[in-house]
Amino acid sequence: MIKSENPIEKRKSAHIKFALDPNSQSNINSLDQVTLPYSALPGKSLSDIDLSTKFLNKKISYPFFISCMTGGPQKSKILNTRLARAAQKFNIPLGLGSIRIALRYPELLSSFQIRQFAPSIPLMANLGASSLNEGLTWQDCQKAVDVTQADALVLHLNPLQEALQPNGSTNFIKLLPKIEQVIKKINKPIIIKEVGHGIDYQTAKSLFEIGIKIIDTAGVGGTSWAWIEAKIAGDDKKAELFKQFGLTTYESITQCSRVKGLTILASGGIRSGLDIAKSLHLGCSLAGIAQPFLVAALHSDEKIDSLCSQLIDEIKISSFCQQSKPRKYK
Repeated sequence: MIKSENPIEKRKSAHIKFALDPNSQSNINSLDQVTLPYSALPGKSLSDIDLSTKFLNKKISYPFFISCMTGGPQKSKILNTRLARAAQKFNIPLGLGSIRIALRYPELLSSFQIRQFAPSIPLMANLGASSLNEGLTWQDCQKAVDVTQADALVLHLNPLQEALQPNGSTNFIKLLPKIEQVIKKINKPIIIKEVGHGIDYQTAKSLFEIGIKIIDTAGVGGTSWAWIEAKIAGDDKKAELFKQFGLTTYESITQCSRVKGLTILASGGIRSGLDIAKSLHLGCSLAGIAQPFLVAALHSDEKIDSLCSQLIDEIKISSFCQQSKPRKYK
């Protein structure tokens, strides 16, 4: 007898389905307004370009990462395994989807436990910050890190997504002190990210003041989780109305950059090595990509490898054609 999906697992499967719909993409490349300092006499060799850097106290080979996506359904285990193998092969960081589902349904935990396939890369566990107002404890956060053997915990902020999701977690009252408690209690770095609608200056400043050192902008430009949740709820009007609501990736990077001492990760519609190079030029340490990796992972390991190789070539060319040496980021 085939076991039916629980309601949360069913919704996670719907997320994958709708994220593959071209209409879920905002298709706003706000980084088009960024011009890299091109040099006709760069004074270096393309073969000498070194893109390696450090992240979460580990040396990585390239300044991009596979961003948080999915976990729970059986299909997610296959996808995460493929992504983990690629992350290990290219020595880049990997973010997991929200593990809340596995904390509630332990039988789904295996789709998040991919450390065996990526033993040495920076690995990030992931939970929704608003769940701290719904019974999630710092002990749960520690467990999420422990069971995945992660190097950091991502707490995502997603008020728009939750507002459009039926029975979403829309209580964001006094989350700062609860996030601060998690920072103080668990033994790994905490990263704050949005899910596709950007982080503003005041939010970034408030988070930095309680101890957050790394923020992932996740601005408008790529997958719109507002559109996805509204479509799942059957509200086509709200799906289009709120699809591009929020800060673009460029706007979010610019605002977060005003907080001195903050490490910024760029994500939200990053679709090429040139986008990654522009993000680095704006002062970001790394850039994250999700949906293109999801598409590749649904096909094969070879498709993921091809995507990684393409991105690497594009970043190298972008770096080669600039006068200054590639910048080293923390």
